[in-house]
Amino acid sequence: MASRMSHKKRKWSVKKIRKIRVTQVLGCPRAYQYSLENRERLPPHFYNMKGTLIHSIIEKHFKHQTLPDYDLLIKDMQVEIGSYLENQLFATLTLLMENFKKWLKNTKIDLSDDMILGVEKELRMPIKDDYYLVGHIDLITKTHIIDFKSSLIGKRTEYWKQLGAYRELAKYNGLQDLTLSGDWQLVNVFLRDTEPLEYGPSIYEVEKLMPSYFDRLFRFIEYDKRLRENKKFMAPAEVGWHCQFCDWRGHPCRGI
Repeated sequence: MASRMSHKKRKWSVKKIRKIRVTQVLGCPRAYQYSLENRERLPPHFYNMKGTLIHSIIEKHFKHQTLPDYDLLIKDMQVEIGSYLENQLFATLTLLMENFKKWLKNTKIDLSDDMILGVEKELRMPIKDDYYLVGHIDLITKTHIIDFKSSLIGKRTEYWKQLGAYRELAKYNGLQDLTLSGDWQLVNVFLRDTEPLEYGPSIYEVEKLMPSYFDRLFRFIEYDKRLRENKKFMAPAEVGWHCQFCDWRGHPCRGI
């Protein structure tokens, strides 16, 4: 029986789409290539699963839906997991949910219905040559753009670039006209510590980073064009901490 990681009979194909997600720009170009090709993904990493689950719960809260049963959330992911992993997920989600509730109670951000502009709001912005950038903002209000993190606090520049990209998308789509002060405060909410933590860079700090973000976006567009023109082209791999969470971590690219 052929190994599930064998790709000798894999038919090469690239989806005919011209969109690049905000978070893809911050990731590995090789992983971006694998997402376009007809490659089999590995089961999601625990890190990704907990993030997906807590974001689903938060989205349903703000949309005033009844919170789903935990077992149904797992089922919706269409992933078979063992009892040990399920117990670990349940324990982690319990902590994240408790911190989310604490954050709701203690935050000074106005979260009343008339202040919220969108929850998991998809926004698009044309870039060049029929390509567009797309992002899903966790929560946007008349004063804040908020991105929830199911991790410990981390002042990583990719988080700031992600917030900055969301700000650019919101501005392009005319949401800035609805703000109370003409712009947003940008905030990450970290839910993994003993207490929820808000941390956000200044607009000045973010704007200094955005040229490098868009330079990277334009490189991804060039990679995308080459991938569609030449099936032998391999986008560069960036080996780092994110490799352990990659959906294609079974492919030993090793940065070559």
